[in-house]
Amino acid sequence: MIIDCPERWKRTREICLQWGRDLKLGREGEPDPIFTLLAILLNERYNEDNQEPRKERAYCPGGLYFHKIEPLWGAFGESAAKSYSNFQILFVTANELGFAGFPEELDDDAIAVRWVVALLNQRIIWRARREFGLASLTNIFDGYNSGNPCDKRIPEEYIKKGLKHYAEVVQNFPQWLEEDAALNLKKPAVEFRPRMTRSRRGGI
Repeated sequence: MIIDCPERWKRTREICLQWGRDLKLGREGEPDPIFTLLAILLNERYNEDNQEPRKERAYCPGGLYFHKIEPLWGAFGESAAKSYSNFQILFVTANELGFAGFPEELDDDAIAVRWVVALLNQRIIWRARREFGLASLTNIFDGYNSGNPCDKRIPEEYIKKGLKHYAEVVQNFPQWLEEDAALNLKKPAVEFRPRMTRSRRGGI
């Protein structure tokens, strides 16, 4: 569903506020978890050119990774090879992480976000820390797009867009909270304090 009105934006921000706190980020040099989740959403969200769950050809018959999802394809057809929600999480990835529902259920951001957080914690943040000692913002965007923050496939344009969106979130977050309050919706119960710190390694 395209986020196309203040009420939907407010709901989406609430989801990120709630679940962002579960991201295992906090080491020196790592980005703020809530801002990170919001930036990923801005990178991936549905728009006028992408309004439906996206079919990933590599997971379709004849594709490089079809062998990984063949039983799921038998159960759900091409729905098993799609990415869902404004976070664009693959059904097969969520399934591997423990999601036991139907693919289309993931098209609800409130359901998908749980598995997005699991993906980030278990496969991206963990790998980046093991390899580099911390999970930088660049590592996170790299891993979310390519599947592995430590391999040689570096999606430079995606990372560049993600860094831009993170900066946008940092700049606009206080205003967004004011807009949400104007809709007679509660602000976060806990005072929000960004946890972005300067890395001794340099960079983000």
